[in-house]
This record gives sequence, C-alpha cells and structure tokens, in this order.
Amino acid sequence: MDLSLSVALDTQALEDQASGKGKAILKILVVELAHIGDFVASTGVIRAIKEAFRDSLLVAVVTRDTEEVARLCPYVDEVEVYDYKGEHRGVKGWLDISRRLRRYGFDIGIATNLTFREGLLLYLAGCKERVGSPGRGRGIFLTKRSEYISRGAMFGLDRELAFRSITEIRLKVLEPLGIKRVSYPRLEVPEDLKAKVYDTFLRGLARPIFSFGTSGDGTYKRWGVKRWKILGERLVSSYGGSIVLIGGKEEREHNEAIFKLLPFSRDTTGKTTVSDFIAILSLVDLHIGVDSGPLHAASALGKRCVGLFGPANPFCWSPLSENGLVRSIYKFLPCSPCYYKNRPCLSIRPYGVRPCMSSISVDDVLREVSEHMSAISSDEMMRKE
Repeated sequence: MDLSLSVALDTQALEDQASGKGKAILKILVVELAHIGDFVASTGVIRAIKEAFRDSLLVAVVTRDTEEVARLCPYVDEVEVYDYKGEHRGVKGWLDISRRLRRYGFDIGIATNLTFREGLLLYLAGCKERVGSPGRGRGIFLTKRSEYISRGAMFGLDRELAFRSITEIRLKVLEPLGIKRVSYPRLEVPEDLKAKVYDTFLRGLARPIFSFGTSGDGTYKRWGVKRWKILGERLVSSYGGSIVLIGGKEEREHNEAIFKLLPFSRDTTGKTTVSDFIAILSLVDLHIGVDSGPLHAASALGKRCVGLFGPANPFCWSPLSENGLVRSIYKFLPCSPCYYKNRPCLSIRPYGVRPCMSSISVDDVLREVSEHMSAISSDEMMRKE
C-alpha cells in the first residue's frame, strides 16, 4: 500500500474514533517514566488525549514512585508500573513490561518525555502508531513524529521554548494526531480518601490551613529553615489558622528542624503515602512550596499556590493553572536557571541555601499570600451571597 494512503487511512480511523463512529474501542498507551511533578504536568497531555478520544481506553505506564499519582488522574483508565530502577531492572524487566503491554493490543502509543527508553517501550509494546518527538535515538521507533524538542527544552534551557510551560511543551508531541488545544493538569481525590486523611492528619486544625512544601529534589531548591519558621509565625499572626508540613521520608530530617521552630504546626513528613499527601493538599486552603511534586499536585487539585523558584526556570516549571491560581517568585540571578546544567553552587553544604533561593525574602512570599487571601475572602463572600 502507498505510504501516504496508509497514513491517510490511519488518520481517518483516528477521526472516526474521536467522533464515536468506530465500533472497536481505541486503545491508547501513554508512557511517562519520570518524577511526581513531571507526571502531574503530563496530566494536561493525558487530558487532551482523552478529550480528543473520549471513548478510548487509556493506559499509563509509570514508575513505582508515581503509581499512586497516576491512579488519581481522572483521565487514566488503567495503570501499569515499570520500575526500571528496581524490580524491573534489566532484560527480565523489559520482557515483563513488554508482555504485559502487548496483551492490550494498543492502537496508539505516545511518549510524553524525551528519552530513548520511552521510545523503545512503545515499540516493544506493539503499538500500531507510535507518537513522540524524534531525537536521542528514539526516532527510529516512531511512526508519527512531532517537531524535534530538545532535551534542554524540558529544563527551560531552550531559547525558543524558554517561556513555555512544560505542559505546553509536552502537548506539542500530540500535534501529529491533530491535537493542539491546551489542557490544564488535573488530579481528583476520592471523598473517602479525603475523609481518611482528615481524621488521621488534619482533625482539630484551625482554618485557614497553609501547607509547606519545603524541599523538593535534593537540597538545591531549599529556602532555609529559619525563613520557613519566620513565614509560619507571620502567617499565623496575620491570618490565624494552621501550618502543615508535607514531604517524603527523605525530607524528614529537614522538616523536623522546621517543626522544632514551629511547634504549633503539624508535621506529616514521611508519615503518608503519596496518595495521602495529595489528599492532604486537596483539603488545605493555600500551598506554599519550592518547585517540587507537591506544588504541581496542589495546582492540579485547583488549589491556590505560591511557588518559590531558584535553580529551575519558572516559566517552564511553574504549574500551568487557570485564573492565576499559582503565583511564582523568581529573582532572575545571572547564574539561574542552572538546574540540569552546570549547578555552580554544588560546593554549598547540604543545609546551605543557594543564592537564587536566599534572594527570595519572607516579605516577597507574604505579598503573594496576601493577594491569594484577598481572593479567597472574595470567593467566600460570593458563595455566601
């Protein structure tokens, strides 16, 4: 068959599925093998796919770390785990995930990230159409290629895409399928899970509840224990309410130091599952945090957020949100962004604070909080009316 005719037939089949004319259910594989924040950003891509092909079966392949997040995405029908750094490491792991995925008989496979591993996985899964951005060797596995997106674009280091959010950049992968709309990331927490975490972690706390996400990926984004202490004291002095510290086991020591200075706060660090801490975020009034998974999750839950950015490009990595729900602070130091680049501050001791983060003052954060609290008050007045 002529190649152009084959592509035309494939495109028509996709259009029929999108309009509901096709009888068989379209089966779509989305591969996202990255961190929590990356997956949450990609829920905007997953949402765009599901809105284009509403009656499809959408399966997400994720890492063990992001499995629980994927199950909270309302556009994902099934989740498959590929723990390539752990239990699925090596050839045996490749064979296992390939066997599991081939059972579905996927019509389309989409790689949202820009790694060779994701391109190869689309091929091994037996996807009839394999969609992604070429480059880094993965192009040989693709049947439909978007425009080339450089690796640097994922870290805000590509000049042409430096002012585009990571969600918008990843949405460009869908253009060969005719999908060009911008969809916002979204997570949903079941009511029974909300009730459970409220009883376990939040019962008795006064409103408003402020959550602090203090650490993120390693130590590079830390803002400083004393700054969090001063911020917590001034928030409670100005607005009343409560402070909740969130984070994983690797952040426990750092947040314990903050908790000792804010004994009236509630420290949930290392005491929750991933889905638990996301459920906690769904119940707070305002999240304040560095560029990390909790910031992206809170935004995807529709929460008001203040994001603190230093090593990473805020235009790229500030969560894509509606109606100004995320207000990001960034000081434009000449050495920033440096994340995934040269990292000139590597010599700073682990609990030290990089200049790009220490340049953000408590007053800077409080100004953004004030804007959010005014909006929250207005929203409450409108609801009462």
